[in-house]
Amino acid sequence: MNDIQIVTLVGCFIALVLTVWFIRYFSKKEISEFSLKLSPKNFEMVLKTRETNIKQEFAQEKDPQKKAVKQKELQVAQKQIDNPEKALKEFEEKAAAAYKALEGFKEEIGKRSLAQAKEALEKGDPSLAEQLFQEVLAKGSTTQKAEAAYQLGALAESRIDYGQANNYYQQAVQLQPDNPLYMNAAGNLSRTLGHYQESKKFLKRALELREKSLRPDHPDLAISLNDLALSYSFQGKYAEAEPLFRRSFRIQE
Repeated sequence: MNDIQIVTLVGCFIALVLTVWFIRYFSKKEISEFSLKLSPKNFEMVLKTRETNIKQEFAQEKDPQKKAVKQKELQVAQKQIDNPEKALKEFEEKAAAAYKALEGFKEEIGKRSLAQAKEALEKGDPSLAEQLFQEVLAKGSTTQKAEAAYQLGALAESRIDYGQANNYYQQAVQLQPDNPLYMNAAGNLSRTLGHYQESKKFLKRALELREKSLRPDHPDLAISLNDLALSYSFQGKYAEAEPLFRRSFRIQE
């Protein structure tokens, strides 16, 4: 092989590498880019509307347990109104995660529906995304149904609809009981609702699953340790909480 052939071959190789990189980079950017188009001021108005609705639901509710849930929702809504920037950031994280999950269902829901749901999510409206997840929940495989239920729970939680969120998280756990992410979500919401024994059950199981599958210094393990420690702390069980907090801190150092 002469020098000209070598140069030509190297040039072709470089061109191929650049082409592959170009396709991967821009394809990923086109699919995954998510940008919330909602200001904290506008989101504060959304929260105030939700606060008004919760007050009405609280006044109409007769069941003591459901009324207690509405009371908790009202407290959270008022707390978020006091700090709309933080609340908006939390919503953006859930909305972006929902869109990423919908990408995984692109074959089932279609590109047009995906684009419409993305546009609505970026404006702060999760209703189209929820409709698509409902379709997957009705027709998908067990794994798909579990993910759809989890995402529906997360979106309901972002809307401060804890009764609905709890039902969906419970469904996700039943469909895929070895998924620590679903277990953790169910456990954290149960703690928020004051269901501490149920919270401990879910969070302990999530920790066990992560201890078996992750390295000892994995960040997700620190999250499970911290969440379980918080559940114990809320019950005043500080002796049980302290070693879990210490393990979590050591991982995060």
